[in-house]
Amino acid sequence: MRMSRRLTLAICLLALAVTGNEVTAQGPPPQGMAPASMAPYPANSMYDFEYDKHYIRDGMWNRTASNRGRRTVFNIDLLTARTRKPTGFIGHKGALSYKDLVLPILEQDPYDLGDSGGGGGGSQEQSVIDQFRGVPQAGIPGFNYYDAVQIQNAIESPTGMGLRMQWGYFDPDDSGLIVEGFGQSTDENFDARDTLGRGRGGQKSTLLMLLSPPDFLLNDIGNAGSEFGQTGGDSDDETTGQDFILQNNLLNLRGLPLDDGTSFGVTSPYDLEFRLTSKSRTYGMSISWILAPAFRGRKFLVRPTVGVRYLRLQESFGFYGQDSGLSYDNLEDLDEPFNGDIKLHSPPNNFDEDQDGIIDNAALVEEGGSGGGGGGGGNTDEFRFIHYNDPTMYPMTSTLSNVSRSDLIGPEIGLRYDLGGEKFKLWGQTKFALTANNERLNLRGNNIGMVTRQPDFLVSTPGDPQPNRFSDRDRHTHVSEVIEQSFFAEAPIFAKLPYLRRSRLLSDANFRFGYTMLFVGHVARPYGSINWAGNPSEGLFPTIDVNRSSFWTQNFSFSLNWTY
Repeated sequence: MRMSRRLTLAICLLALAVTGNEVTAQGPPPQGMAPASMAPYPANSMYDFEYDKHYIRDGMWNRTASNRGRRTVFNIDLLTARTRKPTGFIGHKGALSYKDLVLPILEQDPYDLGDSGGGGGGSQEQSVIDQFRGVPQAGIPGFNYYDAVQIQNAIESPTGMGLRMQWGYFDPDDSGLIVEGFGQSTDENFDARDTLGRGRGGQKSTLLMLLSPPDFLLNDIGNAGSEFGQTGGDSDDETTGQDFILQNNLLNLRGLPLDDGTSFGVTSPYDLEFRLTSKSRTYGMSISWILAPAFRGRKFLVRPTVGVRYLRLQESFGFYGQDSGLSYDNLEDLDEPFNGDIKLHSPPNNFDEDQDGIIDNAALVEEGGSGGGGGGGGNTDEFRFIHYNDPTMYPMTSTLSNVSRSDLIGPEIGLRYDLGGEKFKLWGQTKFALTANNERLNLRGNNIGMVTRQPDFLVSTPGDPQPNRFSDRDRHTHVSEVIEQSFFAEAPIFAKLPYLRRSRLLSDANFRFGYTMLFVGHVARPYGSINWAGNPSEGLFPTIDVNRSSFWTQNFSFSLNWTY
């Protein structure tokens, strides 16, 4: 028998009314949790995206969804670095030059080197004095005669190598974190011997033997002159070898201007060694938070960055000079008066005019058929070498080292911009930091003074074997700005190259080439932060005199980059 649905419903309602029961919904168990479908926030679905974001751009709602998750990146770079060229005048700017000190003396009797084509039979128009003096009014400096050094003209920008490492991650919204550390070392040197003529100064060890105790200039060195190619004079003459060694190895190098406490100052000549060194060490570390893109295009992103930077700059300047302590000129008679500051050299034109096997002799003026070097002063065979100082103090070695170290730390902001995709990408970043700069300078050295004047130096004693040593320290804290600009290009080229793509390590890596410029303002550099005083007998020693300028370093990088 069939019953209608309406009749069934009516019977049920009547039964409920008779029994007095109320119809209610079934609730959750008293001690249980609500089903996921009844919770305030519905459960995540396994089909949802790991990252899902809605945003408005140009008045339209846009959606970014991704399942790729957080990407970790690691990068290691090999750097070829270059730092700013050292600048500054090496020495006291107001000091009398060596030319101004001795050329007026050499013009007078008994030297007579100021006459054009003088008594020596020279045929050139300019005198020796004029060749050294040049024409300052026309900007012609003349030949070097223990000239002072502008370090930027002597030393190029220091170069070297370095290493940089980066680790970080990027989230699906392209925000992320990068931790970076790097270090690089650069150096450059100047050796005045490199500017000399061929063969000059090649027998220094024999010269030092000649100048050593017990007989000093009279030490027997055998036929050293003939052995080393001396062609002038008689090889049977005992003095021939000594003369050759002295004339070929006492050198016209450079001078060091000093404030010796007098009105005009002096320039100390160095005839054995004159070397300058420049070294730079740069280390740094930074933490950068890369924010979500401020602008996003199809293949272009612009993202702000904020972070903290630490940087250490350490530059050092070194001077090494050595002098024989000898005075030498173009006179033969030892009864003639002499000036202890005189170190006479032929004008350094890199010619051997007298064909004696020595280019630009010491103690005489070369003359010959080529017409070079003339200018009076008697016969070319006339010369003398005089050891009028205490020979036990010579050769005298002068040294100076000045090291500056800057530790910088502060907040940093910037922009990062990316163009391209996974196959090829160009990107760069610009950062600016305002840092607290803690500077330390450390100066030390020995025997800085007029090396031709022994009384200017203190005499060593058993209790103080190095009485002419000196040292100085200084420390400051101030604010310095730091700017970094970088550009990079990267692509997975290893995966395309035969053999290399067989390596799983290389096939998963991108090759990156880049350029980075780092600029730091208001830095104490060691080259210009020296007060060049020098007269130990009067208590005058070099001291620190802080002079700040800008510093920059740049590098090209070649690197491997992994993303996983």
